[in-house]
Amino acid sequence: MTNVDLVFERLARELLAQHPEIPHEWRPIRRWWGKRLDLICAPGAPNEVFASLTGGAITVGVTKGAHDDFEHFGRRVTDEDVAREAFERFVEALTQSGLLSPPK
Repeated sequence: MTNVDLVFERLARELLAQHPEIPHEWRPIRRWWGKRLDLICAPGAPNEVFASLTGGAITVGVTKGAHDDFEHFGRRVTDEDVAREAFERFVEALTQSGLLSPPK
């Protein structure tokens, strides 16, 4: 795992600890080309939200919808900046999917 992955995972675990009502699972995926860690919220539901941590890049989206990729390739941003951008999109996807109440 890279710092991008570690920062995102820490932020996501903190959020999920504060919101135990959000069903989720962490899935380590191993393929011939490498490994990744997927976070799936509301697994199997029509409003399923995911984040895939692939070592320096994070993909976030709704399983039955659009997704966004976050990486620092060609940009002058830190690993933490990339992870925070991805986490903000993750929170947005959870909110839009009805899994997380909007902040008051």
